[in-house]
Parts: sequence; structure tokens; C-alpha cells
Amino acid sequence: MDRMTLAALAVFSLFGAIAAADEFHPRPDEATLKDTERLYRRVGVEKDWHSIHVVGNHGYRIEGNTVIEVAVSDKPKQRKASVPADYRLRWLDAAEGIAFIVADRDVAKLDPDDPKSNRVFHRLDLDSMEWLDPFKLPEPSIKSTHQQRIFLGQHANEKPQTLVLADHLLVTPKGVVVLSSESDVYRDESFPDFPQRELIGYHVSCFSARETEAKWDAIIRNGNPANRSVGFAMSSYGDSIDRLTYVSSPHDNDLILVLPSECDPLICVTAADGKVRWRIPAIWEYERGFFGPSVFEHYIERFGLDSMTVQSAKSSVLPGNEKVDRKELRMRIQSKVQGRRKLTAARKAFYARYQGRITGGPFVASHADRFGSPRIYMAAARSLKPEPGCMEQPEHALIYEIEPSGDGAEITGMTRLPRAVISQPYRKVPGGVVLSCEKGCMVRLRTYEPVFGGIMGPGRAADDLVLQVDWYREYLMHSPSAWLYADPRTDVAGFSKARLFRPSRAYVRKKEDEVYQLQINAVDLRTGLDGDLTLSVPFKGSLPLPEAGLSSFNRGTATERFYAHGPHAIWIDRLSVEGERLKVVVAHDNSYTELSFDLSAMLADEVSVKRDK
Repeated sequence: MDRMTLAALAVFSLFGAIAAADEFHPRPDEATLKDTERLYRRVGVEKDWHSIHVVGNHGYRIEGNTVIEVAVSDKPKQRKASVPADYRLRWLDAAEGIAFIVADRDVAKLDPDDPKSNRVFHRLDLDSMEWLDPFKLPEPSIKSTHQQRIFLGQHANEKPQTLVLADHLLVTPKGVVVLSSESDVYRDESFPDFPQRELIGYHVSCFSARETEAKWDAIIRNGNPANRSVGFAMSSYGDSIDRLTYVSSPHDNDLILVLPSECDPLICVTAADGKVRWRIPAIWEYERGFFGPSVFEHYIERFGLDSMTVQSAKSSVLPGNEKVDRKELRMRIQSKVQGRRKLTAARKAFYARYQGRITGGPFVASHADRFGSPRIYMAAARSLKPEPGCMEQPEHALIYEIEPSGDGAEITGMTRLPRAVISQPYRKVPGGVVLSCEKGCMVRLRTYEPVFGGIMGPGRAADDLVLQVDWYREYLMHSPSAWLYADPRTDVAGFSKARLFRPSRAYVRKKEDEVYQLQINAVDLRTGLDGDLTLSVPFKGSLPLPEAGLSSFNRGTATERFYAHGPHAIWIDRLSVEGERLKVVVAHDNSYTELSFDLSAMLADEVSVKRDK
């Protein structure tokens, strides 16, 4: 080898070494955790961490298109179950030794002509690690009203194709409940190469984990024809609402709450047989009204109308073929007509100004009232309709409390909040619930206790049907002056008995620093007071700036700053509390490290706190 070749190799090696030295290499195994008072002892580090789903004495993890059995002492060989390589698996839940897993096809390999193949719902027998036949979803049975469509097929006169696709799944003590959507598939004349789906309605089906046939199926028609969003998400992970919620009742049948979308009615079915018990459409229409001045009692009804007007508009003139004389019948008809006119006029006036949606829930509170019945909270928002070409108007946040009773439900309280409530994270607490709001705010609501006791008079009327707020907090999420800021993942949270831990803003103080600071916000659920923990992760090399989602300030000057609109380079991917240990999963690209810290000093005041069931 001549001198020129050796010199070239030396130069290439030097450049390679320089590039390798300049690459960003985080070192989470050397991270420290502290607050303003103390440094917390690191008691564990697990590199190459994977999320383990524990079922019985066995553990399972997912890698790409494969489910792998782990941590099984009596089986030295890891057993596996795989699907085709162009799918990625996601664990949903497990029951009776059966795992429920969804397989999503890679985006680049989606088949627009076969929507059923793009997302497949699997059942895996964990004893044999063999795939079972999927649940048999209901046949299309909801009458479609869609007209003038060119439906999926080679010719326009072909029979329309109607699909029933699984959407969400919930494991309950009564069985496995699946929410599926029924929709027409068609091709629009403007975009003939891209099949479209038109939502018709939904099915709620209950299965035994080891059976393919449904025990019962309830049909729910699309409550809002304008709403055409079809999720096909198979999980409420990252969802703004909870589509399926199980409600355990000590004195009545257990219930399942179904909320197909942000604009659809809240529907309650009996968990045992799927019978529809009650439904509440457009809950944001409800307002608090007043009987007075002699009674000083409030009520909650649509648009603030009195309940007699609304009931007259909805009730039957002759319930149960009741026999009445002509005069009574004439009065009932007149009352119904007048009620409908008032209700129609109020609805028209409302939607001329406002638009509404559900922002979070349903949330089920503790059985803390004296009758032992559960309370359900629903979060909604209404905003003024924007003028053409204008931005959306700020929303007015509303929260409602619902008490189910027999075949009906009563809205027992409501209040307004400064910011809209969102679904995650939230926590049931004795006598109420702690909810999250936009911009990191939080609120603790107390189960409503009636204040009416005969003629209240003006002294207590102000509290009638007003939902009771224990505390409401807006957190500033302070961060020191820094060269780079990055937003956290907002769907990550961990709970101790009385505290919420969630990621806050991350930052690097100076460009030349080699420490990435990840803040963890700790909120005391009893008082709403908070404090920050700082997880300091050292790194080697140069921290690159994000290529997208970046704002800059004073760029090119000595005081330049950058703001990443989302996690960047290093982020907290999971938080959990086990006993007195806080477990933090730090992510970088596709690498995960779990760190454990001893928080016994912070959590010492929680010894006497009881967890809500």
C-alpha cells in the first residue's frame, strides 16, 4: 500500500473519529433526580427497557410484528407469535388467558381498496401462544340514508359496500365489550382513486374472551349526521374522550357508557344484556334555570327552559293508550305544540350563535354520596361561531355531574371552569375526582350534595345545582433561562396515593452544556399545590436542533434561544410509582432506559392515605 493510500485512510479515519465524537450520545444511566431541597437516590437502572404486559405469572412484550413471552422461569426458551412483517402490533388488554392485540399496517403499504386489511384485530391464546379466530363482528344492519354516491367497485352501478370495523375495546367483569362502526365505502367523483367512508352508526357488542360469537349487540345510529369522523383507533390511547366506560353500581345493574365521538350522545347500556337505559344528546345545551322568587329553586334543562316546557315537547299525548276526555286531550295537544315551538326556537337561537362539543369524559366518581350511587362527570365546551375567514373563538368550559337512576339519568350539578377539561390524566379520589384541563391546569371536583331544604330563600339559592370545586390550579411551569426548551409528552403520568407525577418542560441551559434537564411536575391531589423535580441527563457530543416544529428567538446573537414544539432528542416516555419508588423511562430514538429513584422522603406523608377503589 503506497503512502498516498495510507495518508487518505488516515484522513478518513480522523474525520470518522471526529464525526463519531460529535454525535449526540445521551447517558441516562448517569442521570440524577433532585428538587429544591434534596437529591433523590437512584436505586435502579434498566437499559434496553421494554414495556412488559403482565398476565398472571407471565410477562409479554411486543417488538414490531412479534409478541414475545418473557420472564417465565419454567420455560427457558422464549415463545413467540408473529404476524406478517408489514404490520406493527399494539397490546390492548387481556382476559381469561387471551390477549387482545391490534395490528396496524405500515403507512407505506396501506391498501385503499381493502380497509379491513389495514387494521386487524387479533386474539392470542397466551397458554399456547397461538392466534385464535377474531371476534365475529355484527353484520351490516343499519339502514343507510346516503344518496348519490359512486360506491367502491369497478362500475358505478355496483352494489354499495358497507363495512363494520372494530373501533375500541374494553375488558369488563361482564365480558369483552367492542365498539365497532358501520359505514358505507364510496368513491367521490372528485377523487375517484381514494375511497371514502360515510358513517352510518355504531354497534356495541359483548363477547366472552374465549368465544367468537357475541353475547349481545346493541345498535347505535349516528347521532350527528354532520359528524363523519371514524376513528378505527382500537384504543383510547391519546384520545380526547373515553369511548367505552364501565360503571359499577352497588344498588343497580352495572352499566356501560358509550360515547362514539365528541358530537354524539352519551348512551348508557346495561352491561348484562346491552339494553339501552338512557341517552343524553348534546349535553352542552344544558343550562341552569331558576324558579322564583317564591321558591328560590334552580333546575338544569336544555337552553335553560323550564322542565315542564321540555317535557311537554317530548312526552306522548296518550301514554300507554290512556283514556282521557276531549278537553283534556285538547289541552295536552296544545301544551305539546307550544313546548315544541319554544324548544325549536331556543335551539335555533342557540346554534345561530354557538357550536359545542364534548372535550373529556365520561369520568366516574367514587361512591361517596349517602345513597352509594355512582356519579358521572362530563366535560363539554361551547364557543361562538367564527365569522367567515376568522379564527375559532375561545371556548367556554362546562362540567356536568350525572346521577344514573333506573332507566333514566339526572343532571345533578354543573359549573363553568376557566379552561376546558381534557380526558387524561385524571384520578378518582374519595368523594370526587381530579381532572386535567388545557395548558396543564387541574381541578378537583366534589360529589354534589343537594342544598335544597324546603323554601331556601335567597341565602342558599346561589349554591343550588352548582357543582362543588374543592380547588382549581393553573400552573406556570417555570423554567430557568435556557438556550433550548422542549415540550413534553402530554399523555404520560404516574400516580402515588396522593400525588400526580407528569413530565414538564425540558431544557438545556447553555449551548455548550452537556446536561439535558427534564422537569417532572409533582401535584398534591389533596391541595393542588405542586413542585418540580429535575431529572438531569448528561450527554456527549453535539445536541442537534429539530428540523421541524422549531421557533427561534434572537437568532445569531449572544442571547439566541430555541423552542421545540414537542419532545426533542431525549424525553420522558413513561412514569410510574411502585411503593416508594418513582420509575422514569427515558427515551432517545428507539432506545429506552428505566431509572428508579427512592422517593420515601417525599411520600412519607402518604402513609395514612387510602386509595380510591
